Amino acid sequence: MHISSPIKSQKLRLWLSFVAGVIANALLGPSEIFYIYANELQVIFNVNKKQVEMFASIQTIGNGIGFVLCTFTDSLNPMCLLVVGFVFTLIGPTVLWVATLDQHMTNSYFIMFGFLCNGLSDSIQIIISQKIVAKNFSSSNRGIIMAVLSESICIGMLLFSVVYYIIPPKSHRFQQLMIFLFFFSVFVYIFCFLFLREVHSQTDYTNILHEDDNPEPNVSSLNEHSKDVILKKTFMQIIKDPNYQLLAWLSTLAFATGSVLKTNLTVLSQVSGLSSFDSYIFIYVPVFSSIGGIVVGLLSDKLRDSLTRLPFLLVGCVLQTLCSFINIFLVKNKALIVLSAFLTGTALGSSYALVSSVVSEMFHIDNYNRNYGMIKGAHAVTALLLQYLFGVFYDANVSDSELFCRGLHCTEMGYTMNTIISLLPVLLCVCLLIRTPLKITK
Repeated sequence: MHISSPIKSQKLRLWLSFVAGVIANALLGPSEIFYIYANELQVIFNVNKKQVEMFASIQTIGNGIGFVLCTFTDSLNPMCLLVVGFVFTLIGPTVLWVATLDQHMTNSYFIMFGFLCNGLSDSIQIIISQKIVAKNFSSSNRGIIMAVLSESICIGMLLFSVVYYIIPPKSHRFQQLMIFLFFFSVFVYIFCFLFLREVHSQTDYTNILHEDDNPEPNVSSLNEHSKDVILKKTFMQIIKDPNYQLLAWLSTLAFATGSVLKTNLTVLSQVSGLSSFDSYIFIYVPVFSSIGGIVVGLLSDKLRDSLTRLPFLLVGCVLQTLCSFINIFLVKNKALIVLSAFLTGTALGSSYALVSSVVSEMFHIDNYNRNYGMIKGAHAVTALLLQYLFGVFYDANVSDSELFCRGLHCTEMGYTMNTIISLLPVLLCVCLLIRTPLKITK
């Protein structure tokens, strides 16, 4: 059948918007591969592990501040927020590049400001692109759409990791990485200004999860699957909603403990005396994360009419706990480091894909900035605390004359803490599963 020009034009704009969302998320690559250049930062700026963990945490705090600010922007033009994000994404790499030029004249606060700006720009890119793209596609395909968006971050991780490792070590890899990030950011934002747009005027406002406090829906408005109609909720209503509280806290703790695992992967190889394996880790984590996120997204879409996405989220939380436990005392060779990278990537990939989908489906998508923003804001604060404590436990085992520690005892306390805390999202996810039907009633 012949497709009219207006429909062709709409489809073209739809997919250009999707591509813009993908490359906007890919721009988060440098932040997500912090574990690759963490040891170099320690050498470049002559700082201890606790200070390096603080740099990572400040970047996450920038994420949190940006997400919190985005909670008040559901009614604003997304292009206004993109302008703000563009400013921050230019400032961040520039500051960090300047900091590498003369390390003796640069203090930690200047470096932290650069990472803070990177974090702010990252949060704006994520929340604007994900909301626009999610509204452009039906909720029946939202699992795979959000998975591809989330896993496009892995594309960025691979891209910037390759750029980082092809730079000769003597050429200050981190410095050159910031230059590449600056120019790549300019390209991405120009593309987003041109093509990141809401294309569909109508969105599927149906809920795959039952909410006890929702009023009775209008039967005539329901489709053949008898899904619940989602109603918008005020800030106070969403705060008091027990389902949102359970989802928010399990997501916050899962993201935060996952951040500790990912940020410290090269630390794990370093204390095991396998630092030469670091260049392979940068390939494994994004690949495992992409595969995990996309497979889970496809499965949760395929089974959407008979099974909610929450059981898949529970599996991701369990894998994260298992990874933290293994890292305490088992990682002593390359095979076990690959296993740790597999569990970390798979768990994080599935969690990021699923949480964004569940938030957009369980609650009204027009409030996505607010609802998802509060989760990521809490994630930033929690990750700051956990990463700081991990650095404190590590530094306690470093001698005064050394920068690094050798042996699994260096990270034992840090991973023990992470294991205990990662049990909480498992329990919270079980509670949410108990409160909501496992299967959709037809």
